Amino acid sequence: MNTTLLIHRFNVKEHHKLVERNILHEADKVELIDGRIMDMTPIGSKHAACVGRLNRLFAMKLQTGAIVQVQNPIHLDDQSEPQPDRVLLKTG
Repeated sequence: MNTTLLIHRFNVKEHHKLVERNILHEADKVELIDGRIMDMTPIGSKHAACVGRLNRLFAMKLQTGAIVQVQNPIHLDDQSEPQPDRVLLKTG
């Protein structure tokens, strides 16, 4: 008996359709990494405090030199749209 495990890889467009069709929900703590829908690590109080302090520090230091994004999805390629704690986006 063959017990081969089949894995379906998703692209960003398919991942978004899963949300549009209410298969996945905005409240689900998942992100698309290399075509796989991965559970995200829960954010505890220490983690949230660290993210908040870093956000304030980066915003003060960088001012208009970069955009500070906090826990938002970022489209890297057709197979990955992670939601990192912090992203610094170059302006201009």
